[in-house]
Amino acid sequence: MATKSIKNVSNDSITILNGIRSQASPTYQETVPVATPLNLPQVGRAIMSFEANQNEFINALVNRIGLVMVKNLIYTNPLKIFKRGTLDYGQTIEEIFVNLAKSYDYAWESGDDTNIDPFKREIPDVKAIFHTVNRQKTFKTTITEEQLNLAFTDAEGVYGIVDKIVGSVYAAFEVWEWNQYKELFKDAFDAVDGVKIEVDEPVDETTVKSLVKQARALSSKMTCPTTAYNKAGVTRTTKREDQVVIITADLEATMDVDVLASAFNMNKTEFLGNLIVIDCFATGMEDVNMMVVDRNWFMVYDKLFKMLSIYNPAKMYWNYFLQVWMVFSYSTFENCVFFVNKTV
Repeated sequence: MATKSIKNVSNDSITILNGIRSQASPTYQETVPVATPLNLPQVGRAIMSFEANQNEFINALVNRIGLVMVKNLIYTNPLKIFKRGTLDYGQTIEEIFVNLAKSYDYAWESGDDTNIDPFKREIPDVKAIFHTVNRQKTFKTTITEEQLNLAFTDAEGVYGIVDKIVGSVYAAFEVWEWNQYKELFKDAFDAVDGVKIEVDEPVDETTVKSLVKQARALSSKMTCPTTAYNKAGVTRTTKREDQVVIITADLEATMDVDVLASAFNMNKTEFLGNLIVIDCFATGMEDVNMMVVDRNWFMVYDKLFKMLSIYNPAKMYWNYFLQVWMVFSYSTFENCVFFVNKTV
């Protein structure tokens, strides 16, 4: 059986049915006719009356077309742009950082050449962080034979079944993953794995200007080699184009985005590519109104994203399970700053 994906998912049943047929087994192709606008019921009977065809059809519908739909939609969450990719082997990522080499004064006149002995061994300052698979979640939905039979009654019926199977579990996954990113911010905040800068709560023109001034200073300082803005205390720089600004919707409503863009020395178009607006930070971060992190701070990887199914012959329905395993972590080698409202 062919295993290549159907790249373009149409909402037209005939296109989907013939796409599946073109990649199906010889037996399926022999027993299931090419779909036309006039023979959808006949195609449906050919598929549903033979268990092997039924299984092949439903698996292709979900595993090929359904997951193509998911992959096309998966980047709707603005925070997903920081996902690093897929962890293909093992369950642990080792992140290694080599700090700056030591330097010594040249001591020609004093004759003290102890530190610059060419044969003295200098052990490099190497640090390591391990990030492991720490999220494993299952999302479940059910489809009945009766619902599947309805797919062959109109021009968009097949797509509707895919949307029911995939859409429901994907929507649940999307909400869950969105909250995992927010929990990641809270993990770093609670562990004090970032620098906290206290600011007056930005509620009017004066306090907003104060926040913008401090943000402008921070942006410039982060472009210089410094140990001041990461928990590991290593020397880092963050170019302006790598400075990610995460703000709440309340702050966005208070502050002119053009003004904030100027603070980070970018035009509005450039800045919007680095700006992420969230509804709110997680519980316990009510006083945080802005985060500025290096783009490489995020250590988020997919490990497993797989749809599995099982048929219940006693009740004549399929249960579908979306299995998701992920690494949700952050790098303490990278710059991370929280702007926190001053407490009275």
